[in-house]
Amino acid sequence: MPNDPEQLQADLRQRLLSNAKTVCTSLRQGLTQCDRRTAAPEQAQALAEMCRSVHSLTGNAAVSAWANLAHFSSAVEALLKELSQRPEKINASSKLTLRQAIDAIGRLVEKGEQARRWGGSKVLVVDDDVICRETLRSALELADLPSIIVGDPELALKLAQENSFDLVFLDVDMPETNGYALCERIRAFPANQKTSVVFVTVLDDVEHRTLATRSGGQDFIAKPFLLVEMAVKALTYLSMKEPEKLQKAA
Repeated sequence: MPNDPEQLQADLRQRLLSNAKTVCTSLRQGLTQCDRRTAAPEQAQALAEMCRSVHSLTGNAAVSAWANLAHFSSAVEALLKELSQRPEKINASSKLTLRQAIDAIGRLVEKGEQARRWGGSKVLVVDDDVICRETLRSALELADLPSIIVGDPELALKLAQENSFDLVFLDVDMPETNGYALCERIRAFPANQKTSVVFVTVLDDVEHRTLATRSGGQDFIAKPFLLVEMAVKALTYLSMKEPEKLQKAA
């Protein structure tokens, strides 16, 4: 039946799959152009063009009821818009987050999985500074991600021993321990041996990246960060999780 809603949605999904790869290619090219341009206005222009491409992807994903893709691309669109309007915030950290997110969108498109959001995932945040904790909470709320946020590393260890988390954000510089040591201890618990760990810190040099990798971490996000950048970073890592794993956490 030509007016069958299910058939219409299936047709929309097929059309989305047909052009989504082209959109992803365009986004990667746009980021390369941004890298090649040194003037902030030119970088902002490249990001604004990418924002328009993502906007079309977000709309098409929503219409075809592909909720996880719409959710993710909407967050990426918000990051691109903010960076294009505030080019002084374009840096190595934000461009890395964008590159990872574009790759993640590509994987979602390749898998073509039925839509679902990541609101049932378990995210743990550990930071001894109360202002940083609230900032991180606000960032995750932007992505509709509930989180457990603590300032005591020992409490974090107890939670990691009793729960399987999908993602952990760790501050590096804490008074009684550091994030690297805490990451190693969290990794010792069977339930979190494969949990993604992202360090949140001002210490973003080669030495500390090496320490992060050795302790079992996957990534850095540099302070100060944009709230929407943190939201995109979280969704990027959650998108790598198997659907069954996230379903159990819901």
